[in-house]
Amino acid sequence: MIFLSALMLAMAACKTGSLADSRKPMTNVASLGVPLPVVTPYDSYSNARLEYLEGYREGYRNGSLRLPPSWARVGMPIDPAEPRERGWQDGGLAARISIAADAAKLQNENKNDR
Repeated sequence: MIFLSALMLAMAACKTGSLADSRKPMTNVASLGVPLPVVTPYDSYSNARLEYLEGYREGYRNGSLRLPPSWARVGMPIDPAEPRERGWQDGGLAARISIAADAAKLQNENKNDR
């Protein structure tokens, strides 16, 4: 009886359509909306530049919320000169500046509507 129930469940699962379409290009949705800097402190070093930009993306998304970086561990010192950490700091700062600029813009629009 249990085997028959499992078999029926497996057959039903095989009939359901897949949500993924392998023919469509995949896009990293998490990086959309993150304005990356054109120039970085590590432009001469390709690996360091990639680490910096990775940290910048994460910092822009999470740094404005003052969340710690995903690679940070309790009790582990963080070197602020490391490319990924510096990118995280710069990305978080850029996000906070963007939020402040948007807030000031809204405030000015509300002031003008009165």
